[in-house]
Amino acid sequence: MSQIYKVDTLIINASEIITLPNVVRGYAKAEDIGIVYDGFIAIKNGLIFHIGDKRDLERFSAKTTIDAEQSIVTPGLIDPHTHLVYEGSREDEFEELALGGRYIDILSRGGGIRRTMKETSARSREELLDSLFKRINEFIRSGVTSIEIKTGYGVDIESEKKLLEVLDIARSLSDIDIVPTVLAHVVPPGASREEFIKRFSEEILDEALRRNISFVDVFCDEGAFTPSESREILERAATKGFVLRIHADELSYMGCSDICMDLSCRTIDHLNHTPEKILLEISRRDIVAVLSPVTAIYVAKKRPDIETMMRNRVIISIATDHSPAIMNSDLIETLNLAAIYFSIPPANLLASVTVNAAYALNLRYRGSLVRGYLADLVIWDLPSYKRIGYERRRDLIKYVIKKGRIIYSSAT
Repeated sequence: MSQIYKVDTLIINASEIITLPNVVRGYAKAEDIGIVYDGFIAIKNGLIFHIGDKRDLERFSAKTTIDAEQSIVTPGLIDPHTHLVYEGSREDEFEELALGGRYIDILSRGGGIRRTMKETSARSREELLDSLFKRINEFIRSGVTSIEIKTGYGVDIESEKKLLEVLDIARSLSDIDIVPTVLAHVVPPGASREEFIKRFSEEILDEALRRNISFVDVFCDEGAFTPSESREILERAATKGFVLRIHADELSYMGCSDICMDLSCRTIDHLNHTPEKILLEISRRDIVAVLSPVTAIYVAKKRPDIETMMRNRVIISIATDHSPAIMNSDLIETLNLAAIYFSIPPANLLASVTVNAAYALNLRYRGSLVRGYLADLVIWDLPSYKRIGYERRRDLIKYVIKKGRIIYSSAT
């Protein structure tokens, strides 16, 4: 008589279980994404215990059984680039952009990021936490089980330290994983550039280290930090042991992405104006290109060179880039936009917000459905992964499960 395995939860009747065991480079084939057809998942102690086809199901018993009803099951989704800690809104600027305005003009007159800095810094820690968790709950509804969140809206050094504290508290209380990033966004209103860079590189980075925050990011672009200033910040961060990221070539190309050809950046984000020669250099490294279709359409107003990236096997991840510039809280709709505007096929769409995003954020045991990994997964209301980006409607998510626990169900 075969052994019966007792587990906490069984997910049965899955049409496709997309396991995504490895980082995906370039155009993905079905064999690259690890599909188990007509299968089930056994979960024990918050971890993936077993994945198999239905013939093995009789060897398992569980306290809870979830019927996927011939829908797909994927790893929990991961958003690798957001700006969720802020106060205020900028819908008037959104309208201005829609009417043909340029973001750099808005920023140069004290709007945009600098406007949000003032509004955010006027709020208490408790108010910022309250608005942050409301936004996180919206992301959960679109299948997100891990999310990166940046600082960067402090009007001065002390305000930035408050944002670090907010993220530290949120990380300890949230139902999903939060990966904090300390961001040098723009020089705050009225601040000396040299003094701000010095204090950011010393006080802010040291405070981030004290709170076990390991990522640092710089907005390098017209109206933000210059390439030389960005290099200075990142080099100082590297000496302190930070993992490096950069916003580069979003509004213009001025040599920002070149910096990461010398430094060991984990991600380069946006890349809307990046020349082909730099994209080819990125393809030869383990750098993740984090792209946002929403930002490309409304802010940068330029599509990245996706074809060169895909053809040359760049690691691509897709992000909402939620911010007060565009309050995009729906990673599914972001994938839909990436499918159409970026022409990214379904397998790559899925990899971009699971295994590739986990790699971008150094998230171990997440982003794939593999024995021993966290039971972070999504049950979709779709019969095949090929419908991702194709079937565009509300409520594509049936269940969101984090560490084996249901944190969202469309039925409740």
